[in-house]
Amino acid sequence: MSTRLMDLRKQHTNFVQKAENIVSVAERENKRVLTETEKAATDSFLAQAKALVPEIKHLESRNTLASQVNEDGIPLAFLSGGKHKSQATENMFPQTSKFILRGELPEMEAYTGEDGGGGSVSYVIPAYEIERFILAYPNFDSFASAGASLYPFSDFPVVDRKIPILSAGSAATTYAAGTGPNTSQDASFIPLTISHSKYALLTKFSEEFSEDAPSAIQAAIAESLARVTMSQSNAFTTAMLASLASAGAEIATGEDYLQLLLDLEAAVPSVFANQGNAFMVSRLSLAAVRNLRDAQDRPIFDPQNRTLLGHPTILNDALGGRVVFGNFGTGAHISRGPFQLLRLTEAYREQGQVGIRYWQRSGAKFYSDAVTSGSNQPLWMSESTDIGS
Repeated sequence: MSTRLMDLRKQHTNFVQKAENIVSVAERENKRVLTETEKAATDSFLAQAKALVPEIKHLESRNTLASQVNEDGIPLAFLSGGKHKSQATENMFPQTSKFILRGELPEMEAYTGEDGGGGSVSYVIPAYEIERFILAYPNFDSFASAGASLYPFSDFPVVDRKIPILSAGSAATTYAAGTGPNTSQDASFIPLTISHSKYALLTKFSEEFSEDAPSAIQAAIAESLARVTMSQSNAFTTAMLASLASAGAEIATGEDYLQLLLDLEAAVPSVFANQGNAFMVSRLSLAAVRNLRDAQDRPIFDPQNRTLLGHPTILNDALGGRVVFGNFGTGAHISRGPFQLLRLTEAYREQGQVGIRYWQRSGAKFYSDAVTSGSNQPLWMSESTDIGS
């Protein structure tokens, strides 16, 4: 993503926020009407935000996958196979491949010097290549697929991130005319601090490999990205299960799996309930419940739309035999830094090899880490660990 686009988006957000702040002040002051000065300032901020939209849309259109691959002329790879060459095939990682094989750093891409020196060069994988990877491997990140709140870092350094979690105040009650509550019933914000761990792996290939690599390097990059991201997802899953158990957000599991799914659905409070709430299950758990039918003899699983009881169904084998359901947008918060590579040209030179280190910093926190009452949770899980396992 271009720096200009990021700057414009920030300016647009700032103008809109300034306008909203003026309105919020009036709302807090007994919902009074805006003064002429306030109205003029609000209109000015909104007009400035609106003026940025055409350029933002233009830059966004050029930042799409199609424009990066086609309009901007990113080269297509010719894959070799035996004595024959196939037709030109779209290259999933055109810039990253050139960096790995030849150490080329595209001028348009950002890179960092972390762990650099000694003949090593660090590089950030372009956003459009990550996007293409996600499209090709849609199940590599179960939390993103379930709609978790994602907080990407577009720049460095990657530092602890604080996420405010809103804990609702007490319910409103009735009062006689002329009377009202005299005790504060404010909702409260509880900060969650997301710290980031570094998930990394190292691969090596011979210097001669670079001459024959175009046919294999795409799969090697995708496999390495998948291993790093799946390691994160597995770690986040373990943390989520521990957090939900600590908050008491568990549903007792009997032999009636249909009743379990209905109980999970019913456990989510109405404030968090919507049709986008998702079931997260392992493949074995899905196999155990997908052929169940409701009281009207209708199948509860729709294989075409991948839904259980009308809700999206996300696969995550790290769950083992548990089933998790709820509002992942509110319940799960994932923070990630840019995905980076380090090309080590000196460390393995005596062995005639080049090393490639893949890494990303990421962390996760959950609503149940902040609000520990099991009665008011956006995510719930089955108590049993052996559903289909």
